[in-house]
Amino acid sequence: MSSLSALPIYTQKTLRYLKKNGVSMTLKKISRRISGKNWLSRDEDTLHALQPFTVPEEQVWHMPEKLVPYTGKVSAVIPAFNGAHELPGLLDALKRQKGVGELELVVVDSGSTDGTAALAKQAGAKVIHITQEEFSHSYSRRLGAKNASGEYLLFMTQDALPDGDDWLFRLMQPALLSGAAAVSCYERPRDDADLFSRISAWVWRMTMCGGEDRITALPPDSGYDNLRRCAQLSDNACLVRRERYVAMGGHRGDYAEDLELGIRLLRAGYRLGLLDSVSVIHSHSRPPVYYFKRAIVDARNISSMFPDFTMDSPNLGNAVSRTAIAACADILYLRELDRRTETGEELAQRTRERFERNISALRRMKGEEIQALLFDSGDLEPSVRPFMEELWQAGGQAYHFDPVLAVSQARYIMHYLCPYLQAENIGADEKVKAEIPLMLWQYFAQSAGYTAAACFLNAPDSEGKINAIAKKYQIGV
Repeated sequence: MSSLSALPIYTQKTLRYLKKNGVSMTLKKISRRISGKNWLSRDEDTLHALQPFTVPEEQVWHMPEKLVPYTGKVSAVIPAFNGAHELPGLLDALKRQKGVGELELVVVDSGSTDGTAALAKQAGAKVIHITQEEFSHSYSRRLGAKNASGEYLLFMTQDALPDGDDWLFRLMQPALLSGAAAVSCYERPRDDADLFSRISAWVWRMTMCGGEDRITALPPDSGYDNLRRCAQLSDNACLVRRERYVAMGGHRGDYAEDLELGIRLLRAGYRLGLLDSVSVIHSHSRPPVYYFKRAIVDARNISSMFPDFTMDSPNLGNAVSRTAIAACADILYLRELDRRTETGEELAQRTRERFERNISALRRMKGEEIQALLFDSGDLEPSVRPFMEELWQAGGQAYHFDPVLAVSQARYIMHYLCPYLQAENIGADEKVKAEIPLMLWQYFAQSAGYTAAACFLNAPDSEGKINAIAKKYQIGV
C-alpha cells in the first residue's frame, strides 16, 4: 500500500488522537512514527490503574437498609438449549428466592436433545417448545413473556446464577421504590472463569458500573458512551415490569437485544436501574475463535445502533497486515514469557521492552518471513489458525508493516492485565503466567474480529473477500 493510499486512515487516527491527547503528545507520536522507533513510548504508556467511570450525582441510588417485600408474582423467562448440566441449578436457586410472593418458571426450549425440557418440567417450570430454526434471542424471550402471567418478568440465561437467596428481593428494589421500568445488575465471573473473562468483568465494572447503584434516564448527551452506560440492560439478569415490556413490543433484533430494549425504554421516558451492589454469577470459558466471531457480530450491531460509534476504515491490505503483525508479535512475546513471579509493575515494564524489541524485528521482515512465522512455526494458537489462514489468503499479497494492532496487544497486558493484578492484590506468579497465553490469544482474536468488521463495514474490498470471511464467522453467535 502506498503512503498516499494510507493517508485517509492515518489522518482519521491522528485527528482522534489529537482530540484526546492534545498537540504536544500528538507531535511526539508523529515523530516516533516517522522515525520508526519507540512504538510504545514511556510518556504515553506507563502502567496506570484503570480509572472507574464517575457516576453523575443525579444517577446515584442507595439501596435501603430495610428492603420492601413484594407479594405479587414474578415470571422468570429462560431460553434453554441442551442445558441439562446448568439449568437445574438455576431453577433450584430461583425457587429458593425470598421476599417475593410467587415465582413462575417459564422455560423456552429450542430443541434440546439432552433432556433439558424434562428436567425443567420436573422442576415445576412451564415449558414452551420451539425448533432450533425458530430460535432467536428476541423471539424466544417474547414467546416466553407471552406465556408468562407475572406482573414482573425476569429474563435470565440458563448459565447464570443468583448471588444469594435474597437476590431477586434486592434486584426488585429500584422497581418497587423508584419506579424503574427495568433493572439489571453487575455480572460476577464464576470461580473457574479464565483470566480473560475475569479481566473483562473487572474492566466492565470499572468503566460501566462506576461502583454505584444507579437509576438512569435518557442523558442530555446521547452519544455512544453516555447512552450505552445508561441503557445497558443484560438478559443474563433483567427484571422488567410486564406492562412496560408489552407496551414497548418486547425484545427486537438478533443480537444486543437487551441493550436495544434499554435504549427504547429510555427514549420512551422510562428510567432504568443498574445495580453494582447486586450481582449475577455468569461467565464463559471459550476458545479464542469465539471472540473473533463475537467481535464481528458486536461491531456490526453496535455500529447500526449508535450512529456516532466510529471505527477505523482499513482496506483489505491494512486489515490483514495489522492482524498478521499482531499475531507475530504475540508469538514472539509468548516465546519469551517465563514463569518467574513478578509484580504488575515489573510485568508491564518487561512487556514494554519485549514488544518494543519484537515490533522492531518484525519491521525488518519480508512478507514471506511473516508468513513462515505465522504458519510454519507451530506457535499459532489452534483455533486462531483457520481464520488467520483465510485472512492471509485473502490479503497477504498486499502485506506491509503496520504495527497498530500489535501495539494494542502490549497495551492490553500493560493497561488491563497488570492493573487488574494490582487491584486484586495478585502477583504475576506461575499460575497467572500459565494463563497468559490463552488470555493473549483471546484478546488477539477479539482485536482481529473488530479489525475484520471495520474493513467489512467501512471499506469493503471490491472482490468481497473480507465480506465472505466476516459473513462466515458471524454465523451462530
